Amino acid sequence: MPISLRALLDDVASVDVPTPAGTLRVTYRPGRITLALALRLQEGAADIPASLAELIAGWDLLGEDGQPLPVTAETIRALPLTLIQAILKTILDDWSLKAKM
Repeated sequence: MPISLRALLDDVASVDVPTPAGTLRVTYRPGRITLALALRLQEGAADIPASLAELIAGWDLLGEDGQPLPVTAETIRALPLTLIQAILKTILDDWSLKAKM
């Protein structure tokens, strides 16, 4: 049965990211982790906030008003660096485990 590239790119998976304030649930698009992105990340040439904004389909991170924050590069740039690192590491670890199956 044929599949479309769009279906691969838009597939989602969810991970739990532990933080000092609790657990953040992040839904991401594993199909958006491409060879080009992996090479940019490895070379340090990737715009991490923009790359994460493309990978993340949603999260339960709330703003001061109690509403979910938009998943944008601008929002991600305003997050603590330790949280950005934890999100990226958790996504890549989950993706790596699924890729080995």
